[in-house]
Amino acid sequence: MTGLDGRLRSGIKAPWAIRLRDYGRALVDIVLPPASLDGFEGSLGGLSASAFNRITFLEDPVCDGCGQAFEYELASGGGRCIPCQTTPHLFSRARAACVYDEHSRGLILGLKHGDQQAHAKLFARWLSRAADPLILDCDAVVPVPLHPSRLL
Repeated sequence: MTGLDGRLRSGIKAPWAIRLRDYGRALVDIVLPPASLDGFEGSLGGLSASAFNRITFLEDPVCDGCGQAFEYELASGGGRCIPCQTTPHLFSRARAACVYDEHSRGLILGLKHGDQQAHAKLFARWLSRAADPLILDCDAVVPVPLHPSRLL
């Protein structure tokens, strides 16, 4: 039995309600085409092809401390760069999804300081891909906390 909102009494949406929602979204996309995060139309909330190609993604091998890319694989299979060896961190391993440069800076600062929540899904996909090897053998995933004044 369904209620007025299209949900079955168990809380699961009825198939016809899901289809109706999908048709509604398609109609809205026709009237108001989705824009990419860098301002171009038609990329469904991601980046345009030209902006995506300018992002430099970090691939293994990378430093376990700062995420900086190594030019070659280390013999031990992991490790830290010289600056991270001289000043150790309080954590064991970290990853970055992409290089922070003029191409990624606007997106990152938009999420961090501009409250552009649409960037969160994009970065979540990138970070899950970059951190996949770490997540398999970790005990906890801890977000970097905001400063109390930023939380306010």
